[in-house]
Amino acid sequence: MVAGALIDAGRVLLTRRSSTRAAYPGRWALPGGHVEDGESEVQALQRELSEELGVTVTGIGHRPLARSDVPSPSRGDELHLSTWRVLGWLGTPVNLRPDEHDSLAWCTRGELDDLAWAHPEQHEVLRALLDQLHPAGRAPWGSEERR
Repeated sequence: MVAGALIDAGRVLLTRRSSTRAAYPGRWALPGGHVEDGESEVQALQRELSEELGVTVTGIGHRPLARSDVPSPSRGDELHLSTWRVLGWLGTPVNLRPDEHDSLAWCTRGELDDLAWAHPEQHEVLRALLDQLHPAGRAPWGSEERR
């Protein structure tokens, strides 16, 4: 599995998994999905973000922010999850997959702690990333950084 951290003006885009999903219903996560046969992780992330959010990815970090094994309640085993920073994209993210996500939200560092997470390791990665990008007392950049 792959997940992408889209960050704009000090906020990260999160998806709330549909309440009808078998795995982690109603919980928050980064957008992404499964890697299909023949795809690299980067190709899968580009495809997933296009299908789910309607954006065209123009830049991804050179390596994942984190790799972890996460439980798969629906399969009864573990999945490998790679979390990547999305450095650039074209278009405005919208929820093109309401069967997968109930909603999308741009969240600040302070809002992350109040969410029920599908994958708590994403929470930790995002907290560290946002702290690194926006140290205390430094104003976040504008949306021009993502384009």
